[in-house]
Parts: sequence; structure tokens; C-alpha cells
Amino acid sequence: MVINKYVYGFSSSIRFTLFISLITILTSFTSKDKLNFKLDTVGILYIVLLIHGSMSVLFSPSDSSNLVSEYTKFAKTIVFILFVSFIINDRFKIHVLLIAQCVAMGFHSAREGLKFLLSAGHHHITGPPQSFIADNNQFALAVLITLPLVAYLYKYSKHKFTRLVLAGVLFTGILAVLGTFSRGGLLGMMAVGGMFFLRSKKKLLTIAIIVPLAAFSTTLLSDKWFDRMETLQEADQDSSFMGRVIAWRVSSLIASENPIFGGGFHAVQDYKIWIDIANSYQSAFDALGRHPDPHKAHAAHSIYFQVLGDLGYLGLILYLVILAFSWFSCTGIIRSSRNIDELKWAGDLAASIQIGLAAFMVSGAALSMAYFELAHCLMVLVMVLKRIVNNRLGEINPLYRRPGSPSARANA
Repeated sequence: MVINKYVYGFSSSIRFTLFISLITILTSFTSKDKLNFKLDTVGILYIVLLIHGSMSVLFSPSDSSNLVSEYTKFAKTIVFILFVSFIINDRFKIHVLLIAQCVAMGFHSAREGLKFLLSAGHHHITGPPQSFIADNNQFALAVLITLPLVAYLYKYSKHKFTRLVLAGVLFTGILAVLGTFSRGGLLGMMAVGGMFFLRSKKKLLTIAIIVPLAAFSTTLLSDKWFDRMETLQEADQDSSFMGRVIAWRVSSLIASENPIFGGGFHAVQDYKIWIDIANSYQSAFDALGRHPDPHKAHAAHSIYFQVLGDLGYLGLILYLVILAFSWFSCTGIIRSSRNIDELKWAGDLAASIQIGLAAFMVSGAALSMAYFELAHCLMVLVMVLKRIVNNRLGEINPLYRRPGSPSARANA
């Protein structure tokens, strides 16, 4: 929500998020609802990733202050999302969490989307200043991850006014992504739109909604916007894209020198490491026809190469396994709940989360947002959702164990 950017005076220095988090943690221990400390494969993998990240800090060649600060953010994110999994244990709490996330990001996207609409497409959108999503590309990704959740809440909201507000957030959110002029955002939107269409049971109605919306949105887009998007077809001639390729190559070379633990957090953006790699592997860059900037280091510009440079090949494998487990867990939840009316909501939510993860994996391929807490919160939410579905299926059928188990196959 970035509350500090919308208050004045001494309030701007208050750490609202920290206080809210501490209050939530403390009151959860005094609540009548017991905390559920059970972890599945994803939760255990996150703990292993945290341990691995801690080791990468110890063995990092960097002496930059950013190393510790970035590690602290990473550690807090994992602790936070795991604690969310201990608190959230039923459908009501899941919906409260989703509402909180959609209100936070929906506020920003609706605000910027309306500006874009009222300015007839001339407002260039960026995220809240001095926040993790301040950059236009990062903001576009955050909005894309949120839109499928908004669509889910729209489907399950009973009040017409609530549905109207959510529909407005969806519309302005799409405009907000377009207004960022983000090429990665456009690719992510195509992934989200494609998955929505494939998952839709009413494809003709979906087309009837998407086509007019796309036509109207196009009228707001300037020639400058189209010129920027056309550079996707000429990536090898685009200096911005080739700068990303250089950063990816630097990340790979850092991992080659430290295959187990990588260079530590923020490694690619550490000038000392950056220039050492540039000087040590000149032939590798000669083959590209371009060399790293000798004056400053650049961001990794990819969640995959960011993790590769930060945590090495082992860290990247752990990261990809978490993504894969979350993705296929969504698929399992969708299948398990397909023919059970009382669990239909779980299947729909799993599908929405999967679409959000698709946006993260596609748009994130060109952004340094590997540790974005909203994406990881959704992955842990899949773990909670899977536990709820399996418990309910076990109550319905005492012989049920889990998808793929001998008893589940026998009963199928």
C-alpha cells in the first residue's frame, strides 16, 4: 500500500507496515484459532532457500552494504509469507488476505489508470515513488499479478456495488499496465489474457468483452507507445534489451565462478564484482559484440538471472523447483475440486493464482523482482489452499489421501 507516501509530517516516518506486522504476529498467539505450523514441500523448500541464501551471504566476495540489506529484505519476506501460512487456515481468512492485497494494489492501479484515461493516454505511469514497485516495469508486473485475484473476487462477490467497483479496478488496471509503456508488461498481459481465454467456459462471451475493450484501449495509445512496442521485433538492435543481455551474461559468469552459493545478494549490481567479471571475461563479451558498462553496474533484469547471480546454480534450482511445485499444485487443486461444489471456489482461486504466476514468470523474465513478496505470498497461499482441499476431501472420503496416492487412484 506504501502508506508513507500518502501521509504528512511526522506520520511519513512511521513504519506502518512493521507495526501492523508485529501486531498481527503478537495477536495471532493470543487468538482462539490455533496456529498451524504444518509445512508441505513448498514451505520446506522456502526454509532451505533461506538457509542457502544465508550461506551465500557468508561466502559472498562482496563487501557492499547492499549485500546485508538485500538479504534482510529476502529473509523478512520468507519469514512473513511462512507466518501467513500459519495464520491462514480457512476460506474466510484467505478471502480477507486477497481483499487486502487487491485493495492495496487496486488503489494504485485504479488511481494511475484513471489518470491515463482522463489524460487521453498522455499520462506516463510509474509506481509509488521510492517503493519496491516505483519503476514502470515493476509496477506493471505487480498490477498483472493482482488482476486475476480481482477477477476471482468479482466472481464470488454477492453485492452489486462491490462487483461494480471490482470491475472498475479490472478495467483501470488494464489501462494502468498499458500506460506504463512496459514491453514486459505487454508480454505479461498477453500471457494473462491468453490463459483467461483458455480457462473460460464462455469463450464467445469472453471474445465479446475483450475485443471492444482492446479496441477502446487502442484509441488511447499514442504513436510513441506503438513505436516502443515494435522494438520487441528488433531486440538485437535495441540498446535497452542488449543492456539486459550484458547483465544476464555477467550473472551467468558470476555463477560460473561461484556455482553453489553465487555472488551473494545484489551481486550483479555490485560495481566491484561487475568490473572484475568485465575484465576477466573479455572474450565472452567480444563474442556478443558488446561489453559491460565500465562506469557503473546494472541490475540483472530477470528474476532467473538475478537468482543465478545472487545464489548460484543451486539457488536457481531451488527457486525453479518452488515455482514448479506451486504451478503444479494449482493444477492438482483444480482437478481435485472440479466435481465438488463446495470446493469449486478453491479450484477457481487456484486457477487465478496460476494466471498470476504466469504473469510473474513471463514479465519477470526481464525484471529484477525475484523476491517480490506478493508473488511469493501467492505461492505459499497455494500451500494453504492445497491443505484445505486435501483435508476436506479426506472428510468426504476417509480413504482419500492426496492426489496421486494409491488410495486416491483406487477411489478414482
